[in-house]
Amino acid sequence: MQYLFDAPAERMHVVPNGVEDVFLQSRPGERGPWLVCTATITERKRVLELAEAAVLARTPLWIIGKAYYASDPYAERFFALAKQHPDTVRYEGPVDDRSVLARTYRAARGFVLLSTMESLSLSALEAAACGCPLLLSDLPWARSSFGEDASYCPVFDAERTAAVLKAFHERAPSLESPKTPLSWQEVAVRLRDVYTRVVSA
Repeated sequence: MQYLFDAPAERMHVVPNGVEDVFLQSRPGERGPWLVCTATITERKRVLELAEAAVLARTPLWIIGKAYYASDPYAERFFALAKQHPDTVRYEGPVDDRSVLARTYRAARGFVLLSTMESLSLSALEAAACGCPLLLSDLPWARSSFGEDASYCPVFDAERTAAVLKAFHERAPSLESPKTPLSWQEVAVRLRDVYTRVVSA
């Protein structure tokens, strides 16, 4: 808004996204060995590169998501890699049941998203709501959203990413849980307060 429309900073209000109650109300459980990544299987999400890094690092990775279409060449390369390395790369498609997804985050050793671009990842917020340690791309959207509540990985090639991924996997059990995101009801209250101030200004 400032860059495109020269909006004055004092007139701007930023309200973060929220997450569904099913994630906020999920119960802690025993965490397993898998790092989990929830993302569409497409180039900008770098799912294939993440899986390649996991294979190099011998670090168990569970990919949850689907391609825009099954015959996409990028997705086909990922499917082939997952089939070739089932002990390291777990792929069973998307998870549509939100309660199952919440339990998956609760059971994961950590959450990883190494995309090249995001506005704000709802998947990362959902994982944070489930107390899952986060490893995110070292990009402005992630730093501005999670600050010190996440670990970061520069957008490297698979070999250098593998070292970061392995180190995160080893450290994850000792990392503190991220701050709990807002619920959508709390977001609504903040929006109401913004509207009230704007109308009375």
